[in-house]
Amino acid sequence: MTTHNAAGKIRVDKDKGAGLSDIDGIPLRIVTHPQAKRLRLRYDYARQQAILTLPPGVTTAQAQPFLDQYHHWLHEQHSSMPQPTPFLPGARIPLGGTPHQLHHHPDRPARLILEEPCIQVGGPITGFEKRVENGLKRLCRTRIEALVSRMAMTLNVQHGRITLRDTHSRWGSCSAKGHLSFSWRIIMAPPQVMEYLVAHEVSHLKELNHSKAFWGHVDHLIDHRQASRKWLKTHGHGLFTYGVPITKPGLLSPKF
Repeated sequence: MTTHNAAGKIRVDKDKGAGLSDIDGIPLRIVTHPQAKRLRLRYDYARQQAILTLPPGVTTAQAQPFLDQYHHWLHEQHSSMPQPTPFLPGARIPLGGTPHQLHHHPDRPARLILEEPCIQVGGPITGFEKRVENGLKRLCRTRIEALVSRMAMTLNVQHGRITLRDTHSRWGSCSAKGHLSFSWRIIMAPPQVMEYLVAHEVSHLKELNHSKAFWGHVDHLIDHRQASRKWLKTHGHGLFTYGVPITKPGLLSPKF
């Protein structure tokens, strides 16, 4: 075990396994990525730990000044970590940015039924959580596919397959072949935030970059880009605390 006793210094604990350490008592995972061009620090709410990504050839000692810059931010993330909300009867979860309460009805069909401001869930209690998650995914797919179709037509572009994932560091992506991927958790955000996310990825079908032309396409599709981006940056991490066990809160990884 190698220990730096000064406050804020990395303490490597080899007994915990490769790449595990801590900084001021906050668990820290150190990863060297072959394609990393710069140091990157993020906070993983799922594992309640920080993740430091190093470019090849950079040591933890060389990364110490970088960590010092974000010492206060790291402690803020750790201390303000949202509490998880499992998908259980009685829980209140956001849908389209509006709180909805989950209700269990064993005698009703085993699916989700929206009855504002509630979400009725039928079927046995066994599998309740998965039923809620699957129902939210189906609703998310329906809404996203409609938005993609409309926006792609507006920009006169063709898109490939649409995939929903539980991504942790990206809300969406567009491949060089035109395949689109989205985090299904965006169904919990306000509608305009989902619109922004879809507009962002569909615009990549025109410009696979973040050039001025790209942002021009986004602004042609929606008129609330800045407000929606701000919402995701401020509130997005909270969406990852829903539908996970108490011992495993959600995740969002701020980028520097």
